[in-house]
Parts: sequence; structure tokens; C-alpha cells
Amino acid sequence: MQKKTHKKSHLLHALFAASLLAFAGIGGFMLYNWHDVRTSSAEGQAFFTSMADSFAPQGGIQSLVGMYTPMEARIVADELGEAPEEVFTPVVDFAALRAEFPSAVGWILSEGTPINMPIVQGTDNEYYLYRLPDGTRHFYGSIFLDYRNSADFSDNNIKIYGHNTNTGNMFGSLMHYANQAYFEAHDRMYIFTPYAHYVLMLFAAYTLDSRFEVPPLRFADEGHFNEFIGDIRARSIFNSPIIPAFGDQIVFLCTCTNSGLRSERLILVGHLVQL
Repeated sequence: MQKKTHKKSHLLHALFAASLLAFAGIGGFMLYNWHDVRTSSAEGQAFFTSMADSFAPQGGIQSLVGMYTPMEARIVADELGEAPEEVFTPVVDFAALRAEFPSAVGWILSEGTPINMPIVQGTDNEYYLYRLPDGTRHFYGSIFLDYRNSADFSDNNIKIYGHNTNTGNMFGSLMHYANQAYFEAHDRMYIFTPYAHYVLMLFAAYTLDSRFEVPPLRFADEGHFNEFIGDIRARSIFNSPIIPAFGDQIVFLCTCTNSGLRSERLILVGHLVQL
């Protein structure tokens, strides 16, 4: 009986020691990853800052007069709430951008926010989830266009994805749209492509559980469109007077939320208007 107790005691000590080693190992692993994430975050920010410095839209307030017929210029200016002579129309050097980053299909800009970076597109919606535009593996990932969308942004429904980072970079600033004042200060974004320049007039933001609901790639008919737009405007976390019409181009900016539910997504929705 004594031998069995002695053996049992040794076994308990061994298990306890192994547990301590395992805990120490896990603690070391967590510390290593925490340090690595901090470093990677800085590297990710530096990467996109460098891209913005090199390729961000250059230009300023320009006039629609001469670019459109007088009637078309008035329509676009009315959408923007600006005079036809005072429209922000910068340009991107896509030849230089695509020479270095061939998968770049556009550029997205939200003035006064961290969103000032290229839009890339892969052959699926996984590759750029954790890769920078140059293909380097990184938890920031990239801002990327749904692989099922046309690279020239000609579809009626366009989906663009980006991570919600704890640094506020990528699509992290979309969380601020829960504040009406923030929306009113940032009620539009700009999307530039090699083929056309657009303003994105934001009109709704809502959350969904991606296990059961996703933004549609297309609408069956006008009734389906009107029902959908009415529903997301009713669910929107801010109020906007803009109501798009059937046939308008709709852009869905998709990111994770801070709720802790892995399948919850915030969807910021806008009406795409060509400049």
C-alpha cells in the first residue's frame, strides 16, 4: 500500500511539474505573439503610410463644367451638394501603382480618416484577407473587391471588404458611423479606378450575422430592390436623406464589429456616382 501511495505521489508531482511547464510555455507563446502583433501592427501601418505617400490621389477642387453637359453637371453637383465648379476630383497614377501592385483595381479615400489606400482583387475572397497588396502575409490584410465583381466597377452591386483593426486602420474607422455627427462629417467617400472616378454617397450602415445574411450581389427586380433598401435604411445606425433608385450602383463596405460575435459584420452602404 505504501509503495502505491509513493508512486501516486511521484505521479502527482510529475503532472504538477508538467502543468507548470505547459503554463510557462503558453505564457511565453502568448507573450511572443503579443510582441509580434505589436511589431506587425507598426509594420502594417508603415506599409500603408508609404503607399499613401507614393500613390494617394493628388489634385483638389475642380469643375464639372466641360466634363459633362450642363444638365449632367447639375445632376452630379446636386448629388454631391456642391456647385458644378467646386467638385473634388483628384487622380491616381494607376500606371505606377499597378506596375508595383498588379492586383490593384482602384483606390478608396475618406477624407480626414485612415481610409486612403488601394483596393485590390484576388481570384477568391481569402487570399487578401491576411495579405498586404504586395502579397506579404499580415493580419491587416488588404482592402479588397469581391472576386465575383467586375474589376472595372461596372456592377450594380459592389462588395468591398476590409478588417476592423484595433488601431483604427483599414476599415476600423467604420465603427464611428454609429455616431450621427461622425456620419454628417464623413457622409461621402471617393473611389478612383483606371477608368472613372466616383463619389460614394453613404446612406445606411447596419449589422448582420454572416451565418444567415449577406449583402446581395444582385436584385431580382425593382420590388426586391425597394424592399431591401427600405429594410436597411430602417436598420441603419445613422439617418441619411439619400434614397437610391432601382438601377443605381450600390457599394457595400464590409467589416467585422467589436461585439465579440465572430460572425457579426458591419455593412456601410453607399450610392456610387460617377464624376
